[in-house]
Amino acid sequence: VSGKVSDLVGILRQSNDFAEFQDLLTQLPISNEAYADFLASLQAQTDSIVKVRNCIAHNRAIPEDVKGNYMQAKEELLKQIDGFLDSLNNKNG
Repeated sequence: VSGKVSDLVGILRQSNDFAEFQDLLTQLPISNEAYADFLASLQAQTDSIVKVRNCIAHNRAIPEDVKGNYMQAKEELLKQIDGFLDSLNNKNG
């Protein structure tokens, strides 16, 4: 595990900003197919979260429809995470 942590620290150090860090992280391969599928399934929820983040980052008010979509996406995202973690625990336990 420490090798993976040092890889992450190296990527963090070579990044000039969060966008570059995020870009470098997305270039890393995910070797576990179940993890890759899970992460791909989260895209729909993260889009709604990014819209809220953009409003906050640009100091804009969050429109009500965007806020509502965020709340729904948050609930769904938490359900998906719980379901994925439960499935991992069931496989390992």
